Amino acid sequence: MTRFETISNITAQLERASDEVLVAVAEQLEAALDPIRQLTARELALVEQSKADFAHGRAYTRAEAEAHVERRLEEARLARAAE
Repeated sequence: MTRFETISNITAQLERASDEVLVAVAEQLEAALDPIRQLTARELALVEQSKADFAHGRAYTRAEAEAHVERRLEEARLARAAE
């Protein structure tokens, strides 16, 4: 499909879309065109916490990090299986 055909197809579909769908499409397009977004307050706090942890020597080795992730994934798998 050519760029022109794609744009024509999208335009035709947008005319039938509800307001909610239009908002969702606009948000998706905006995110796709601007992949670098601002961090949330929680994400910024986690970055600062990580910096402080590292500065105080509180950091995992690669093996410790992998073991931690594997434990958490296994816990999640078991929780899903129990549902």
